[in-house]
Amino acid sequence: MICRTSRAAAAAATVVFLTLAPAQAKEVKVSGTNTYVPTDSDVTPLTDEANLLRTQSRSVLVTDDPELPFHLSTQDCAGTYLLDANGQVDSGYGYCDVVDGDNDIWWLSWTTKGDDGTWTVMGGTGKYEGMTGEGTSKVLSQSADGRFALRWEGTANMK
Repeated sequence: MICRTSRAAAAAATVVFLTLAPAQAKEVKVSGTNTYVPTDSDVTPLTDEANLLRTQSRSVLVTDDPELPFHLSTQDCAGTYLLDANGQVDSGYGYCDVVDGDNDIWWLSWTTKGDDGTWTVMGGTGKYEGMTGEGTSKVLSQSADGRFALRWEGTANMK
């Protein structure tokens, strides 16, 4: 139950998890894979048929293009999921922050429905100031202990 929801959180997020060409102001296609490790979770029963899961997870952003400025950046995510009676993710929402080696930061929000998610860049500092972007994510695998792998892709713009 926690595994599937944690991975969905990261998925949106991660999300998250964009790749941009450092000196370009034009739209760039971005993609990558993240593996998330849950750091905290709490389940609250809502009804006999639904539970609320709040979770936090961590990841390292691995972009398909290692020349992108946030390749191998750290990512911390928080999310809230609605779980069905079987403990499966119905839907989820959350956000992530991504910190690169220069300590520049960007944020994204994410949503998920089952194993499929979307993400949107919310803003950033330093080289990510004025950054925009959006895309999709898909859970690739889920472990019983809550770890999960996520594939993401989309577009991004850096000013």
